[in-house]
Amino acid sequence: MRSALDAVALSTAAAAVSLLATLAASWCVHYTLTIVNDQRKKGPGMNEVRPQKHQHKRTEQLSQLPASSVPRAFQLDAYFAPEHMRAFAHAKIFDGCANVFAVIDAIHPYLVRFFDDPAVWSAGTMMITAAASPDQELQYPPQFIDPEFSAKIVVHDHVNLATLVLDKVVNTPTKRWNGTHGVVIQEGAVVLGGTFDVSDGAIQIGRNVRVEPNVFIKGPCIIGDNCTLRSGAYIRGDVIVGRSVVLRGELKNVLIMDQAELCHPGYCGDSVCGFKSHMGNQVTTANLNLFSFLALPTLKMEVDGVVYDSGRTKTGVILGDYCQLGCSSVTDPSTLIMRNTLIYPLSRLPKGIYGPNQIIKNKPLENGVIEIAALRT
Repeated sequence: MRSALDAVALSTAAAAVSLLATLAASWCVHYTLTIVNDQRKKGPGMNEVRPQKHQHKRTEQLSQLPASSVPRAFQLDAYFAPEHMRAFAHAKIFDGCANVFAVIDAIHPYLVRFFDDPAVWSAGTMMITAAASPDQELQYPPQFIDPEFSAKIVVHDHVNLATLVLDKVVNTPTKRWNGTHGVVIQEGAVVLGGTFDVSDGAIQIGRNVRVEPNVFIKGPCIIGDNCTLRSGAYIRGDVIVGRSVVLRGELKNVLIMDQAELCHPGYCGDSVCGFKSHMGNQVTTANLNLFSFLALPTLKMEVDGVVYDSGRTKTGVILGDYCQLGCSSVTDPSTLIMRNTLIYPLSRLPKGIYGPNQIIKNKPLENGVIEIAALRT
């Protein structure tokens, strides 16, 4: 009797599995046809982003191409207006950059040259070091993590010492940084707390910058004039920030041009953000492939049937002038967004080239992806 029941149970289970497989196959066919039909309905001028397969295609190394041979999709002025690059306080970083990926490569070398200039360190009127007391007593003296190593804080004129609060200075040097370990505070800056890590590089806080409590800044880093660093900002080094920028999220190896806003929690790494670009709350710019633990290949992109090797294993987003990434958007590694392009909230952008002058929408409710049902009581 038991064996007969077992046989019936096995037969029923097999039938159920077969039915589920049939339904799944049917759904996949329907889904594929829906995607194809949706793509056929696209109007003129709409970009179609497909996974790029590079087998048996000619590959060019972008770093080896002269500027005249670089496709428009990788040229700097496709993303950043020439007048905005010229007005940028650190415009020299663009010199010699034939493609947008080269700007990311140039961030660290530029910072090394910047802080090697003695003029950066000679303009201050007060010097605070780990080994000696300042000439003028600070109301809130900083705590140097390792008093045996040299580090200095250079304070310019017109800095109110009552609002100069550096909670901690991490000053144990590493082999990565051979220059001066220190912090430069320029005129009118207000520092209300925070940790300043100069172990891997120096930090400059520009004129009239406001640093709120609980900010972490790791050098090398330049914060431009009139910026606001909101509480919780986490700057991990190799960061160059232009004028009048608002920051709060996590940044690493990033160049941010004037008047940009990354003013909410989120992550931006190995990226360039253009003039008046904006990232909404919880935007994430992925910079490393999901399967990088298996191998770490360089990122490649295809344009007009030719594969271009960026030479980089990590790239986040190139966000052009006036571009916006809506709240909780995610960009895949090596996402390039040309000028004046707006991305709706909750969008996921695969690796590719977008814009210029587009709106990219994520509308799951309108497209039947979200199901709404009556609440059962």
